[in-house]
Amino acid sequence: MFGASVSVELGDGVSAKFWTDRWLPEGRVQSFAPNLFRAIGRRFLSVSVREALAARAWVRHITGAPTMHVLVEYVLLWEPLDHVVLCPGVRDHFVWRWSADGVYSASSAYKAFFHGLTSLPGARQLWRASVPPKVMFFAWLALRGRIWTADGRQRHGLQVDDSCALCDQEVETADNLLLSGKFAREVWDRLLRRFRVRL
Repeated sequence: MFGASVSVELGDGVSAKFWTDRWLPEGRVQSFAPNLFRAIGRRFLSVSVREALAARAWVRHITGAPTMHVLVEYVLLWEPLDHVVLCPGVRDHFVWRWSADGVYSASSAYKAFFHGLTSLPGARQLWRASVPPKVMFFAWLALRGRIWTADGRQRHGLQVDDSCALCDQEVETADNLLLSGKFAREVWDRLLRRFRVRL
C-alpha cells in the first residue's frame, strides 16, 4: 500500500530511493522493470536518486544475469533517466496520495485501506460495500507479517517444504502471497486494469 500511496516530487534527490520509491513518471522501477529490479544487488536498494545518477552509478548496481528481459528493461529505464534534472538545495517532497494536501495522516490511511479507494476511477462500486470484520482482521495481520504461511510453518517444524502453493516456484511468505509473487502480481494486474488504475 505504501508504494501505491506515496510519490516523490524530486528535488535534490537525496531522500528519494532510486530503486524503490515512486519518483519517475512511469512509477517505481520495480513496477515497470521487475526483471531489472530483481537483478539489482540487495545492498543497492537504499541508494538515493542523487547517488545512483552520479556518473550513472545505477548501471553498476546490476549484478544479476543479463537476460534478454533485463536488457530490454535496462533500455526502458535509460531513456527517462536522461531527462531527470536534480535541483540542488531543494529537498525531495513526498506526497501522500489519499489526502487533499498530500500530507500523511493515520485517518486518511485507514479510510483508503478499509473504507475504499473511491477516488480511483471506476473503483467506487467495488469499495462502497462495507468490509467484513474478518477481512479487516486478515488485512491487519498481513500488514504485520503475522499470517500463517509455509515459511513460518517450516520454521516451526510443522512442514518440510516452504514453496508457494500458488506458483510452486518461490518461498511462500506473506509478501509473496499478497504482493510480489507471480500469481499475486497477475491478480493485481487484472484487478487494476479492470478499474483502469495505473500505479
